[in-house]
Amino acid sequence: MKIHHLITATAAALLLLATAPAQANQAKFNKIERELKQCLKDVRGSYGAGSCAIGAVDDYRKLMNASKRSKLKQAERACAIKVAREESRFDYDYDNDGLEGFSNAGRGNAADCQLKAARRIAKQR
Repeated sequence: MKIHHLITATAAALLLLATAPAQANQAKFNKIERELKQCLKDVRGSYGAGSCAIGAVDDYRKLMNASKRSKLKQAERACAIKVAREESRFDYDYDNDGLEGFSNAGRGNAADCQLKAARRIAKQR
């Protein structure tokens, strides 16, 4: 009977250790989302919403390993190119221009797209 309790206790401890990092990351994700929500409430306008989203993307980036940061960089590039096409800027170069050449709406759309990508990539296993 003692062996059964020892095995059960060991299994429970291992299960807690396995789920602890996921719960810690989820807590960090929740904190980022709360800060984003507060930032959006504070700016109350479309002009500042993009900077709030970019800040949240940067916070998500800090939690990622090198592989995920690489995926995020590709997603950011794809978002910027998509917005450039929507604004009929076919000579757009992400490496040189970044988000600076877009209209306010374009910057907001690109930032929103990047935020969605950051959320998706950060939560991948």
